[in-house]
Amino acid sequence: MRDIRHDIRERLTEIEERRSRLQTELSAAEDESHLLMRLLDIEDERFPANAAQAPSQPEQTAGDFVIDQLRKRGSMTKDEVRDAMERAGYFAGGEAPGRSAHLTLVNLERSGRLRSDDSGRYHVSAEKTFTTAASGLFHTEARIGE
Repeated sequence: MRDIRHDIRERLTEIEERRSRLQTELSAAEDESHLLMRLLDIEDERFPANAAQAPSQPEQTAGDFVIDQLRKRGSMTKDEVRDAMERAGYFAGGEAPGRSAHLTLVNLERSGRLRSDDSGRYHVSAEKTFTTAASGLFHTEARIGE
């Protein structure tokens, strides 16, 4: 049998060094945590809990949102589109709602994804009508863009 005390001492030294590094990292993490908690306290003082929360940023692009709304409702006026976009939180950054809604509608109309009629209502554009061989039913396919 051989004497392994030297190997054990080496292993013990490595563990002590590792423990020291981990304690240093833990101390740094605790310091960072305290700083972040203090920063959060300062922000809580600036914005009380009972203040109205800003709406979360919508996940869809404004254009996709408008197209979805038009598909659900069939048609909408510019004011109805603006109101729906506003309720969904698209103008939380202080944008001018009427102007932004107008630009979204103009861009969608230019791309061919929607059209407006003489009464000022907007509709999703139909690209083509076709008959499915299996069912014989007519379907309208919405244009995705050009």
